[in-house]
Amino acid sequence: MPKPTTLVRCPTLAQVPVHYSRPPVAPYGERGKARRPRCTPEFKAKLEACLEELRRVCPLGRPEVLVTAGMFIDRPDPNGTDRHAQGTAVDIDSLWWGEPALPLVTKRAPYDAGRYLGVEAVLRMHFGCVLGHWYNRPHEDHWHVDDHEAVGFRASSKARVAFVQASCLYVHGLDIGPAGLDKIYGRDTRAAVAQVIHAEVDGTDWSLERDPGEWLAFLRATFLQGWGCAEDPWA
Repeated sequence: MPKPTTLVRCPTLAQVPVHYSRPPVAPYGERGKARRPRCTPEFKAKLEACLEELRRVCPLGRPEVLVTAGMFIDRPDPNGTDRHAQGTAVDIDSLWWGEPALPLVTKRAPYDAGRYLGVEAVLRMHFGCVLGHWYNRPHEDHWHVDDHEAVGFRASSKARVAFVQASCLYVHGLDIGPAGLDKIYGRDTRAAVAQVIHAEVDGTDWSLERDPGEWLAFLRATFLQGWGCAEDPWA
């Protein structure tokens, strides 16, 4: 696939400064140093819309810094599947707010699961592909976000199911069955999801895929519970 012909610099996204914090520039888990990564104009617009929604609903407001591990990467893409080479992907290491708020560092997700999964829920409102901490080991220290898939839930997507199961377990405190976080959308996981969104489960036919509004309801419920919101900013 040919390289993108139009790329824009992103020193900020939705007024949030973009930094980089990987050696040798700076140690992982710090604010890092300001950078100007590139992506396509269309992808930048989607990122900014997502960050504006996060600013609007987050109790801490607009992040002071977004630390990225990369956006466009100038490398061959012979199979046409490398979203970084196409300028339509971002890797997010951390988000920082002003003191005394602690930063949200993705590698610390197990110790900050509510906020982590809440932010991932907002990412999933805007992007179809989000690979995170509970998906696989390579993504334990960052979110990979791109737009090559449509927004919505698919039971065949291990990344989506991993997010759903982690949210049910660590945000909503629900049982997802003896297999635990196995990335399989089975009966126990479906029942937990239905409980979160107060869905009427009709035998074995009910699925989170049937209505985009139910997926959105699950995402919003996960954000609200994860961040301990006293009020619903979407109401």
